[in-house]
Amino acid sequence: MDERLIGEKCYFSSRGLHKPKEKALTEEEKDQLAAGLSGKEVYKVEYQNEYTGKTVYTQYNLKRQQLYTKGDVSSGQAML
Repeated sequence: MDERLIGEKCYFSSRGLHKPKEKALTEEEKDQLAAGLSGKEVYKVEYQNEYTGKTVYTQYNLKRQQLYTKGDVSSGQAML
């Protein structure tokens, strides 16, 4: 082990992983994005804290429309 690293945090990120991209959107951009992603939302949570204020986290599955074409996905009555 390198003596310079004694007492320091030593870790590496996995090779080949893509780092996520984050972007703050204007209200108009949010509305356009929401319209294009309607029906593909799989998870949503909102929370409040002192540091960031209100945070809304939404996860989308872009392949959902291709996988489930008929029926109600949320009730498990989808047909492939």
